Amino acid sequence: MYHIPTPEARSCFEKARDFCKIKQFNEALHFLDEALNFYPLYLNVLNQKGVVLCKLGKPKEAIDCFNRAIEIKSNYIRAWNNKG
Repeated sequence: MYHIPTPEARSCFEKARDFCKIKQFNEALHFLDEALNFYPLYLNVLNQKGVVLCKLGKPKEAIDCFNRAIEIKSNYIRAWNNKG
């Protein structure tokens, strides 16, 4: 099943990506969490949150995000790659 995120979730994800580009990872994390509040099944957000958590020195939490994405979609390559 293909999941379509809400417009609010997409907007938060875009803001998070903008903060990632300028390496403001705490701010990015805030918007990633907001996106997940709007749409908890958002694979790209779960994956990006894992990446951000790695950047913030939180690998265990990052792996939890990658695992959650993989639970939702078992062949989600980005999460598998980042988990490895």
